[in-house]
Amino acid sequence: MNPRTRVGYPNRMRPVHLLLAVAACAAALPRPAAAQETAVDEGTLVITRNGAAIGREAYRIVAAAAGGGQAYRATATLSFDSARISLRLTTDSAGAPLSYEAEVRVHGRLASRVDGNGRPGLFSTLAKTADGESARDYVMGPGPLLLDADAFDPYFFALLPPRRTRVSVIDPRAGTQATLRLEDRGSEPIRVGRGTITARHFALVGADGASRDVWVDGQGRLLRVAIPARGLVAQRDEAPR
Repeated sequence: MNPRTRVGYPNRMRPVHLLLAVAACAAALPRPAAAQETAVDEGTLVITRNGAAIGREAYRIVAAAAGGGQAYRATATLSFDSARISLRLTTDSAGAPLSYEAEVRVHGRLASRVDGNGRPGLFSTLAKTADGESARDYVMGPGPLLLDADAFDPYFFALLPPRRTRVSVIDPRAGTQATLRLEDRGSEPIRVGRGTITARHFALVGADGASRDVWVDGQGRLLRVAIPARGLVAQRDEAPR
């Protein structure tokens, strides 16, 4: 047999037809999970302290299929004068943290970084600063939630169903942990951008009575977050679209 003979291809056009068929099949296959992401909240928050503007936070939260269920991923960038904070948080369908990355740069130079990973009942972090590295494990109770002292988009996850009355909160960058009570304080109008929106007001209340107040629209999108004890307010600059 001539070694150049290809059994099963009576003419030289058959391989071309085969390639076209393979390409058509590939096009019909499901797209990667990344293409199935759905944005659930996205916007920019103007951050003020005692009424004076001190920074901004641009964030985006998406939902995606994961492991037969649903997961969320939040990314945010915060700017405070010479500091820039980049955050990345993934959670399960109830808002429990699965992974976390926080990077702080001052005048463009890396000042600190914290990485974290979670599993049921436990969240582990590794912090890196100019002084070295430190690891920590957080034993988390029911309704786990990850918050960041300087960021406001993670409050979105406090209000995911099933609605809880108590949440176990950690702040990996601050290295703190607390149990807070979640209260529904009803509906009220708030001004967002050039209009007024009827918002739902919730509060996370600590053992000392101090609250962290969160206002969301009918779809659970953040409108305002206030931390009165620190004089902080993060206000959406325009109505959700």
